[in-house]
Amino acid sequence: QRVGLEAVQRQGGALQFASAKLRSDKKVVMQAVQNYGRALRFACETLQRDKDVVMLAIRQDGENFLGEYSSLEFGCRTLQSDKNFVLEAVRQHGLALRFACETLRTDRQVVLAGVQY
Repeated sequence: QRVGLEAVQRQGGALQFASAKLRSDKKVVMQAVQNYGRALRFACETLQRDKDVVMLAIRQDGENFLGEYSSLEFGCRTLQSDKNFVLEAVRQHGLALRFACETLRTDRQVVLAGVQY
């Protein structure tokens, strides 16, 4: 775990090359997404459903705006459909709206929160 943690601290995308065990380790994945939000796509499915992990990735996206993406893309459908979660996500990074479920992409409250980002 220590070696994997050190690798993702330097480069979050290194999670891609980590073992399945490390991609399932919440501490390692949290460090990876804190460094590089899009590393969420390499996390195990269980952690892609974890609100804390996904929100940390989205916050990192907002802090390091790198283009038209959001780590919400790699979150599970349940989170993409959770209004409270999506509201928080679009407040952190407006482009998260792009990856919300269709119903929430047309929800007035959610859209306004996203454009005020």
